[in-house]
Amino acid sequence: GSAIDNEDDDSFLPPAEYENLLKLVAQEVLKDMQLIKNNVHDFAEDHDKRDLLETVPQLMINITGAMHVLQFDEQANLAQAIHDYIKNELIDKNEETSDLSLDLLADTITGLENFFQTILEESVTPEIGLAVAAVSISKLGYAPNDSRSFQDFSDLPTVDDVVLAGN
Repeated sequence: GSAIDNEDDDSFLPPAEYENLLKLVAQEVLKDMQLIKNNVHDFAEDHDKRDLLETVPQLMINITGAMHVLQFDEQANLAQAIHDYIKNELIDKNEETSDLSLDLLADTITGLENFFQTILEESVTPEIGLAVAAVSISKLGYAPNDSRSFQDFSDLPTVDDVVLAGN
């Protein structure tokens, strides 16, 4: 369930507070997404700057964890797939990367970023960006449901756990 399932129960966040929490998380994630985009873009411009990618996996792990806490599984799987691709294909393999692959990665990152922007803008169509992102990362061989090196976030609290602990 979500933190707004039962409005009569004092252990749940009121809808307005839940929306404020989502917007706060979205703002923080968008800051990280901007860093990720900048580093990937700079790497795409100059493949000798591979060291720019070193911070990206940890940023993606942070985003994945935040999505698990908020129970946004689709977005968490997408963030994990982005993490896996960057770590496995761009950092660990240390091989030349095609412009097409980097374009698909950019589309994926932008699609996930658009989801968080829709939270801030209260848009009703975040699914479009997510669909583009899922297709793009899948073309790179890292489908969002693929758990090849999935981080275990099962020990992280959910929003409900955090809310209940605060009471």
